[in-house]
Amino acid sequence: MSKPSTPTPPAPPPAPPEPPKDTNPEVKQARDDEKKRLQMMAGRSSTIATSARGLESQATTLKKKLGE
Repeated sequence: MSKPSTPTPPAPPPAPPEPPKDTNPEVKQARDDEKKRLQMMAGRSSTIATSARGLESQATTLKKKLGE
């Protein structure tokens, strides 16, 4: 008895091309300026999750006893 032959696997796809490198300092500066502008637009309100009175919404927890 002979073993059935196994098919050869297909060739792997070619490697993707390398992403372009941004070596232009003007492009890097423009990207940094835009990022900083967007962060400043968000301001302090984007980092505060509570008010002066604390968190005002109700907690979403359910009390259950073991076995219920």
